[in-house]
Amino acid sequence: MIKLKFNPNYKGKLENSIFLLDEPGSYLHSSAQSELLKELEQVSKNNYIVYCTHSQYLLNPKTIKLGSIKIVEKVKSCISLQSFGEYKTSKNKSALSPIYQALQLNFAHDFIGKIVITEGVTDYYLLTLIQQHTSKIDNEIKIIPSSGAGQSSTLISIAIPFSDNYLILLDNDRAGKSAKKKYLKEFGDGIKNNIHLYHEEKNQFLLEDFLCGEDKEKLQKATGAKDLKKAFGFLFYDLEKEVQKDFILKLSSKSSSLLSNLIKRINDL
Repeated sequence: MIKLKFNPNYKGKLENSIFLLDEPGSYLHSSAQSELLKELEQVSKNNYIVYCTHSQYLLNPKTIKLGSIKIVEKVKSCISLQSFGEYKTSKNKSALSPIYQALQLNFAHDFIGKIVITEGVTDYYLLTLIQQHTSKIDNEIKIIPSSGAGQSSTLISIAIPFSDNYLILLDNDRAGKSAKKKYLKEFGDGIKNNIHLYHEEKNQFLLEDFLCGEDKEKLQKATGAKDLKKAFGFLFYDLEKEVQKDFILKLSSKSSSLLSNLIKRINDL
């Protein structure tokens, strides 16, 4: 591609060409890979580009739509491509790690002020969309995603001395309850009021339970993702702002009611 672009003997234009690139980020520094991605984006406006990569820097969701990513899987000598939104496997989670690392690149970990630490990135997507497209969540509150229940110890240790106030959100399930006990043991009962389990009065309540069946179907239809958690990611990164806003503003009264206590708890910061 570089030879074509800078070859003075090449008289034609780089249009309607197909570029197949094998690990284009190899041997490049991370900043150089980011620059390469910008160049690939420009070339792709008039051409088709397909590349394989293990690099998070070539999967920046601000440039690469999550819905366009395919995961390569090999099962009994048969190699297949599956859409990220439909990919499910318990054997090869490492195949997804560059994507998850790329998603984390865009989060500003600013602990000054009032902050909310979510259990995972899916919670971050939903709450941030509500904050962006409605007036329900105070815009001065910063939402920071963790990497799972029980994985927020480092974030909490920064929030305690630096933030004005903070809230830790957890699923009301076995993992969430275990994480709450872990944090109370690590930091003491003084942080008890800073931990919020979703609808603690219920036996179990997960983030996905905030959406009623009708809203779940609408989200999956809009994003084309069967997996609900991935559907939130597609909504957040791949769809236009107006589509995001329309979905959030048209949440059913049942979903809105389920979210109301959580939103109040956040604003109480």
